[in-house]
This record gives sequence, structure tokens and C-alpha cells, in this order.
Amino acid sequence: MAPIATRRLAAFDSRARFSPDQVLTHVDNGWRYIAVHPFADDHELLRRLNWPPERCVSVDAYWECAGDVYFLQVEAAGQSIRGPGLYYRWCGTDAWAANLVAVVDRSPVLRTTFESAMNRLVTALPALGRAEKLAALPEP
Repeated sequence: MAPIATRRLAAFDSRARFSPDQVLTHVDNGWRYIAVHPFADDHELLRRLNWPPERCVSVDAYWECAGDVYFLQVEAAGQSIRGPGLYYRWCGTDAWAANLVAVVDRSPVLRTTFESAMNRLVTALPALGRAEKLAALPEP
């Protein structure tokens, strides 16, 4: 494993230990991830924030998968210039290896929608190139 990936995983583990209640686990595959924004079905959190579920049209998370950490953004169509599909940009930062983006038809973004995007992206992870600008990925 590359030293930078080791540092990213250590940082993810540190945050997970500091705030274990923020660590989510993919229902089917067991991947750990830490959401940055609430899902439309995070009812208790939305109540505390006084946010309507309709406001949850973009959800970001740090995703621990395949021996590294990725920054995954799932956004509803119409939130950006990109159409529905999968995209990535290789960042290679201390925080994440690649920035992954899934633009989905469903709005607002539910946790199941987010995890479905993870399922679609996981097969592409080993073959990611080093695109500096957001590039489309072929659908698996």
C-alpha cells in the first residue's frame, strides 16, 4: 500500500474513533463512510437542523474502500451542469485519493440512493486514471 494511502486510512480511522456515531456502514457490502451532509431520510438529524428533506439534493462522504479513502459526492440531477452519470477526478490529496461524483435522477438523495452509487462505482476504482478535471466514467 502506498504511504499516502496509509496516511489517508489513518486519518479516516482517527475521525471514526473520535466520532463513532458519524460512521455509517454500507448495508450490503460493509464499507465504512462518513457523511458530510445529511440524507433526506436522516429524519432525526433533519429535525434537529430544522431542514426539510427536500433540501438534501447533494450528499458528500469520505468512503473507505479498496485500501484507500475516496471523496464521494452524490447529487440530484439539476444541481450542476453535469447530466446523470458517474464522474471522477484524481486528486491524490492527504484527505482522499479521488473525487467521485454520481449524478442521480432521484431527488432528494436518500441513503439507499447514495449506497447504490457506491455499488456502481466500486468496480471502476481499480481502473481510475489520473484525470485532473472531472471526467465521465463508463457505466458498469
